[in-house]
Amino acid sequence: MCFNKEGQSLDACSAISRNGLYFYGNNNEQVNKQLEEYRKMLLKNKLRTNKGLPEEILPDKPELLNLYDDYGGVDVSVINSLIKEGYQFLFYWFFTPVAGGSVIVFDGNIWDKAVEYCKENGIGFQEFDSVDNLKEW
Repeated sequence: MCFNKEGQSLDACSAISRNGLYFYGNNNEQVNKQLEEYRKMLLKNKLRTNKGLPEEILPDKPELLNLYDDYGGVDVSVINSLIKEGYQFLFYWFFTPVAGGSVIVFDGNIWDKAVEYCKENGIGFQEFDSVDNLKEW
């Protein structure tokens, strides 16, 4: 499931095709439920305000909604928090011109499987510990 920042939701996806977070595994429904509940409360409060009623107290804003800043950058503290919470996800970003489309994996088991698959199928790959280690070709 891919995080859609415009819709503030997790969308089903079958391929990595746009910048952002991609959740996998069993606990992504928990993330989706938090986002859904928060969106519902925002809408409910908007409707209450339109009717002249007082707003209800919102639940805590899901941390995932703080992932991107106003300039398109990514807040690393949100990524770190998601890792600490045990969510299973990977991060795709197009690092021009240095690396092009890059997948950042936070689970060593997934990385090992990806490396094995690439080797078995003759797919080239490079591994770096930091995006800062990338250099233009």
